[in-house]
Formats: sequence, structure tokens, C-alpha cells
Amino acid sequence: ANLEAVQLLLSLPQIDHSPKDRLGNTPLDDAMRHKHTQVRKAMQGFNARMGDANLGVSLCDHGHQNNFSAIMELHNSQIRLDEADYDMRTCLHLASSEGHFRIANFLLMTAKVDPNPLDRFFKTPLDDALRHKHGALSAFLKDFGGMSGSDPRMQDAVEAMRKQREETPARQLAEKVEKEASETEACKITKKLQQLRDNMTLEDDVMAYTCHARNVQTLLLDLFS
Repeated sequence: ANLEAVQLLLSLPQIDHSPKDRLGNTPLDDAMRHKHTQVRKAMQGFNARMGDANLGVSLCDHGHQNNFSAIMELHNSQIRLDEADYDMRTCLHLASSEGHFRIANFLLMTAKVDPNPLDRFFKTPLDDALRHKHGALSAFLKDFGGMSGSDPRMQDAVEAMRKQREETPARQLAEKVEKEASETEACKITKKLQQLRDNMTLEDDVMAYTCHARNVQTLLLDLFS
């Protein structure tokens, strides 16, 4: 929590404000985890970001453990509270599953999260609340537009998610092939030639140097002829 050192580092133009460690955490993650509020505010003033890979997992943990203060801290830090984990489950899913009414109320009324996010099983927070027989919470979710994933009104969202899931492997493969192709030597040479063609100043310099070399060659031939 060395605020002075953090402020100095943030002021340096060459410093990345959101580097990730091997676990995907950023300095802002560390500041928030250890509740260093002043450091957190200073970093956010420079648009520092949390590690997206772990944000959804952290939110789900807070929802499961009924950690209201941590969720409040994230909200006050202007962090989106609807980020999902690896199973596409959100904080609202976990709060609904565990019957944590206060967190669900805060997420819907204050944070304005989507009441119907779908997890990878096409289940919504209402499905979780109903499955675990949290009657009051189920009624509350319905009051905010909560629906079951099997509700006909959710069909378009379910189909869109299913289509996206089917397209993802093909897109990832295409991106991998494109990346590998872009790293070939021929592609690198082509790219450099393109840069040379686009950079007229550099091209003019090359032409001027070539002409100068030819003039020197002619002069030397005249001297020794």
C-alpha cells in the first residue's frame, strides 16, 4: 500500500498500468484484494484495469460466500458486476442459488445487472433460485423480469448463445491459422516491403542515397581513367 511509489510509477509514460502476473491478476486486483482504497483510487484515475480472466470467478465467489462488502467495493470501483466465470455463471446466479437476498437485491436495484444471464447449461438465476426452493427470492427475481431458461421468451437468447458456442471453435482455429501464417518469413518480408512503399520519406531517402552512390562511382572512374 505504498501510495507514493504507486503514484510515481503511474506517472511514468513507459509503465503498463495493468500488467498481469502468471495467474492473470493485475496490480489493481492486488490493491482491491488487500483493501488499499487510496491505491485503488489512484490506479483507477489512470484507467488501470482488473484481470478480466479472474473477475468473473471472484464475483461468483463473493456471491456464493455472501460477501456483500466486497461486492460493494467492486461496484464503487465502477467494476461491472455481471462478468461471468468459466461456466458463464454470474454473481447473480450464485447469490440466487444460495438464497442471498441482499446481494441479489443490490445487483438488480443498484448495479442494474441483467436479470436473465444464461450459464453454459442455459440456466438463469431464477432457475437456480427455484431449484433450491428460495421462494421469496424467486418471486423477487420475477418482479425484476426474471425468467427461466426454458421460458419461450428466452428462446432467442438461448439460440444465440448456442450458435455462438458452435462458431467459437471454428473462429479460434481460423485465428490460429492466420497468426501462424502471419509469422512466416515470406509474410514478414511482404510486410516490410509494404511498410517501405507506404513510407514515402524513407523511399526518397533510399533513392537519394542510390543516386549519390552512382555520382561517387562516376567521379572515381573519371579520376582514374
